[in-house]
Amino acid sequence: FSNNHVAEWLMEQGLEVVSPSLTEFFAAWPINAEASVSLHLKRPDMMWFLSKYAQRVIQSTQDEIDTLMQAFPFHRPMHTMQHIADKANKIVHLTHQYGEGWLIPGEIGSMLDDDIPNILCLQPFGSIANHVVAKGIEKRMKEEHPDLNLLFLDVDAGVSEVNFVNRLHFFTSHAKNQEPDVDILAAFEPDPELVSVEGAIYLTDDDLSCSTCSLNGESCPLLREMQTHAIDDLIYAP
Repeated sequence: FSNNHVAEWLMEQGLEVVSPSLTEFFAAWPINAEASVSLHLKRPDMMWFLSKYAQRVIQSTQDEIDTLMQAFPFHRPMHTMQHIADKANKIVHLTHQYGEGWLIPGEIGSMLDDDIPNILCLQPFGSIANHVVAKGIEKRMKEEHPDLNLLFLDVDAGVSEVNFVNRLHFFTSHAKNQEPDVDILAAFEPDPELVSVEGAIYLTDDDLSCSTCSLNGESCPLLREMQTHAIDDLIYAP
């Protein structure tokens, strides 16, 4: 419900949904404690001492679960928290501990290791912390992984349902290596008020880059369609 039933919607489009483990959010605190002390942001205390023991206990529990789940034909082995942290550290510093913080690029990097290049990151309830991290890492992640199909979506009470679903359709089109559905594009008409805004500037193909695939306006078929139909404000700047 909190994510607008996106998982069900993606499965209806014929995509397999792989969700990250919820336990990773809680299992990250030993690494947070170690990073804070090693960088002299905090003094060593009892929680820092316990974190070293907790990290071994968490990893032992994960190994036991993986062993039990090996008989399941669709089991995807869990990555260690240290592996996720190492992936994140290539993109952002481990001091980004607000919200999911460094877990966002860490989990994306781990999914890429599992050959999952189409990643949808949802940010419900107006999470400012996650919004800042997501927007900050998007360009860097796509530079590091050119084949990454990455979309960040805010999910809250004020989000436009039309825009939300429209962006999901573009995401799934990329995931399926298909051109966007012409019926979807035809449902959107140019906004004449947007064109007539005083001081508006029309951008050239070289100035544009697709927020999903990072290609420019000349190379990205989705962006060319968006220019033609004027359905996204990417083609205008105040």
